[in-house]
Amino acid sequence: MRYDKRAFLYRIEQTETPLGVKEKMTPYPVACNAQILSVEEQTAIYGAVSQHRVKLHIKGKVREVEKVEFEGEIYEITLTKHFRHSTILYLERMTPHG
Repeated sequence: MRYDKRAFLYRIEQTETPLGVKEKMTPYPVACNAQILSVEEQTAIYGAVSQHRVKLHIKGKVREVEKVEFEGEIYEITLTKHFRHSTILYLERMTPHG
C-alpha cells in the first residue's frame, strides 16, 4: 500500500498552570493512504450514504486523536480500527459544504 498522502492528526495536550489546566491542540503530520468509502460500506457502518466520508490507512498505532485535517478539510473520527501494524480511521467532514 502506498502512503503517499499527508494528513495532520490533532491531539489535545493538557499542561498544568497556576490558574488551572491549559489545553492546546497540537498537530502531528503523518503519511497515509486515502480511500473513498463504497456505498455498501457506508450503509453497513453509518446506515446512510454521504459524499463527505473518507477512510485513512495509517502505519502504526494511532491513539488519542481528536480531529484530522486532510486535503485542507477538517474531519472528525467516527470509527477507528486497530490492526497489528496499522490503523484505519473512518472520517466524516465536520462542516460539509458544496
